[in-house]
Amino acid sequence: MDDEGSRRARGGRRIPWRQAERRMDLPLSGRDDRESIPAGRHPARKMDHHAAGRRRKRRLLLGGKQIRGLDRAQIGRNRYRGILGERRARRDRIPPLACMNPDEPMNQRRNEMRTFMITLFLALLAASPAHADETSVMVLEGTTAAPYDNGQFAVLDSRRGWDTARWEEWQSTAKPDEQPPIEAYGAIAWAPIGPDGAFRLEIAVDQPRVATFAVIGAKTADGNTFTPNKQGNNFIMEPGELKLRMIRHDYSEITGGHYNDAVFNSWRLSKEYIKAQADAEQARADHDQAQAKIGDEVLPGDDPREQARRRLWDRMVESNMLTIRLQEEGMSKVALTHPDPLARRFAIEASWIVGPWMNDALHSLAKLTPDDPWVVNRLAPATNVITINALKEGDSIVDFTGETLDGVEVRLADVQSINRLVLVEFWASWCGPCRVEIPHMKQAYARFRDKGFEIVSFTLDDEREDWEEASAEENMPWIDIGMGYETEVAQAYSLKNRGIPLNYLVDSGTGKIVAANLRQHKLDEKLEELLD
Repeated sequence: MDDEGSRRARGGRRIPWRQAERRMDLPLSGRDDRESIPAGRHPARKMDHHAAGRRRKRRLLLGGKQIRGLDRAQIGRNRYRGILGERRARRDRIPPLACMNPDEPMNQRRNEMRTFMITLFLALLAASPAHADETSVMVLEGTTAAPYDNGQFAVLDSRRGWDTARWEEWQSTAKPDEQPPIEAYGAIAWAPIGPDGAFRLEIAVDQPRVATFAVIGAKTADGNTFTPNKQGNNFIMEPGELKLRMIRHDYSEITGGHYNDAVFNSWRLSKEYIKAQADAEQARADHDQAQAKIGDEVLPGDDPREQARRRLWDRMVESNMLTIRLQEEGMSKVALTHPDPLARRFAIEASWIVGPWMNDALHSLAKLTPDDPWVVNRLAPATNVITINALKEGDSIVDFTGETLDGVEVRLADVQSINRLVLVEFWASWCGPCRVEIPHMKQAYARFRDKGFEIVSFTLDDEREDWEEASAEENMPWIDIGMGYETEVAQAYSLKNRGIPLNYLVDSGTGKIVAANLRQHKLDEKLEELLD
């Protein structure tokens, strides 16, 4: 046997691996160990044919060189270390760019070339048309509901409001029955609505922001033009593809877009809200069907048909109030807890339901983004407004003064002095529930006016054109004054922290509130009690 012990016995000296590898013309392994092998030629001895065969195989493995004392395992280790050593050598000869010496000309050129290629790639990426379209264009398409499936579908900038100059220009030259130009409404973009109620438009968007959509110029079957409705039609303009389905003038569904999902769909798509909305739609349909059978006929309260209609009305109001409560809870949750400050701001800005939660949300947002100009501008007046407790039955009404559309100044105390009961009604052109009440209020006004009943409505519209158009359409026969959330009236009644419609029935003799938020037959019953 030619084992380690016999080699030691024959006096063979040991040499390191590196020297052995050089003698075998193998690449350096790069290892630092001191494992050794016997060196030198051993004394000649007789070998059997099996040993001769093994020796020939070794010579083949070593490329024709014969080195005694190496078994197959050692030959395999040598070859592995040789390959590994070559790889390490190549790595050592070509250091990474980050480790290059910038003083060496070759390394400096490599760094310059690397910087140039990165810069060129980023420039080409930014200039790519496909990339630009994805980040700067909003595609909005969808369908509108009858009877709003005609006219123009328009997106309005909620920050700009109406274009007063265009509106005044139109008023000075308008012909009878001529509609104002769509630009006068402050439209950003618009598109015709097809016969199937479908529309599609593209808008360049530099950054996400709150906007409003409306159908402008839509006509009823008898030729009347609908007033554009803004309530409940807010959404977030943001790059990408958005799908919209307008179910009613004041209710729609929109999908697509990161911020639309965060601000609206985070609660709109909940099972609770979907069920509440379906119940409200059914209650509305049932009431409208009962009302259609009665028509314009004014029925006494003990008439079975009127009693059935009143029950359906109560159910409709109850279901609508549930959807409003869920909307308020959803928007306030986003405004108070969402991790993205911009989503919080959009929830405050887009909500048409006001309440005490808005002040809390503004103060919370101010801690996250104290330098945001929008937050600073909204927080200052909100902090300075003197908030009073909600007026209730038995409290004294707060006196106020306003102007009619004709510029006539009206004081509430003066109206009280010549009437037994006065209903103070806060409303706005964009408030759907407010305008739903107007037809029944007309009936109550005609029935009880000669008995000492008067109505004073105060609009919270910020745009005079909105107020004018809605008043002309509704043709309200009572005292109608305004206007806006920034007036002393709105601040005195803390209307920024409360929702509308809101009303108070006042006993003129005492100046006390005898009832609040009277709707439909509830108003009739109270007036019958106090005036009949």
